[in-house]
Amino acid sequence: MSKPGASRPAAASTKLVDSIAKPRRQRVLHAFKIYFPEVFGGIPYAIAQAMAVRPDLFEHELLVCSTDPDAEQNRMEGVERVRSFGNLMSLPLAPLYPFRLWQKMRDADAVVLHAPFPLADLVLGLGLRRRVPLIVYWHSDIVSQKFFGRLLRPLLMATLNRASAILLSDPRILHRQELVDRFGAKLKALPYPVDLSRFILTHEEAKKVEALRTAYPRMVLAVGRLVKYKGYDVLIEAARSINGQIVIIGDGIEREALARDIASGGMEDRVLMPGSLSERDLIVHLHAAQVYTMPSVTNAETFGIAQLEAMAAGCPIVNTALETAVPLVARDGIEAITVAPRDAVGLAQAINLLLDDPKMHQSRADAAKMRAASFSTDAFASVFTEAICDAASAKA
Repeated sequence: MSKPGASRPAAASTKLVDSIAKPRRQRVLHAFKIYFPEVFGGIPYAIAQAMAVRPDLFEHELLVCSTDPDAEQNRMEGVERVRSFGNLMSLPLAPLYPFRLWQKMRDADAVVLHAPFPLADLVLGLGLRRRVPLIVYWHSDIVSQKFFGRLLRPLLMATLNRASAILLSDPRILHRQELVDRFGAKLKALPYPVDLSRFILTHEEAKKVEALRTAYPRMVLAVGRLVKYKGYDVLIEAARSINGQIVIIGDGIEREALARDIASGGMEDRVLMPGSLSERDLIVHLHAAQVYTMPSVTNAETFGIAQLEAMAAGCPIVNTALETAVPLVARDGIEAITVAPRDAVGLAQAINLLLDDPKMHQSRADAAKMRAASFSTDAFASVFTEAICDAASAKA
């Protein structure tokens, strides 16, 4: 007869095996100022890609700001929005954000700060919750508000000093040599990826592409927020000399000013601004376009994920020679023609050249598809996973 309690070690052993076989997922807390659907662009795209990495290993959460956190369209699994009362110098007026970040860090195994975001630096740079590993994904320097950037520099430096790793979409976006000298050992390249499977068209979508190509056989496409640094005013000026149809997809604070430019030039029939489109409709337009252009005029455009998506659809590129990764993602003479920023004449000439030269157009379209394939989601996931695991082990 078995002694009372003889089965307990076996039960405990079973639980131990189960705990080893199914380890608890690591809680990864992402921090940034704003997210889909309230804003689109490269940083929200990169956040979405990061939050999709290894769901078997990581439980991702995101803390952002919102002027309407309770809106139905803003309710997304894994995303918490702290109320903001507007913006001051591109910074959300969300006084409770630092406190909420501090609270949520209590249960986090790692924090990923998507920089720049000074509100998060108030917690991270001041050394609160130091036991929690920190990874900084550096998307851009503070370009527009230079005085504001200098004022916050000590806090930023403290955050970077605390970080276990600093991820960069491309090393060129880190313009300050002092940061390279001080934090060089922490820097890791993590280019934004593109999922090529998203660009496979359904039968109905292929029909829509053909319909668009019939209606606009020389479509020149641009996609992005309607803000000054995108250079859409330069594109509208160039449109006077472009023998094609310009379509600018997106919305933003410059919409009215751009509409006035179009009207004053009498180009309502040649330059269209349909607003924001659904993801699938955007992909249809990318396939239908003959040329994709990124006429950005400042280094606030650090990577150009939109041009990478256009390349995935087999579209040749016209971009600008910024001191960022933009002309490296789509390279002059291979996938793109690169022109000087703010050069409306050069922009028009480059676009017309691709529209009028079938051989050049085809060679760049073929190269664009091959180039896009090199920015794989698998490579992105591998580097991101390694950064989190290394940070966690260093703090253990």
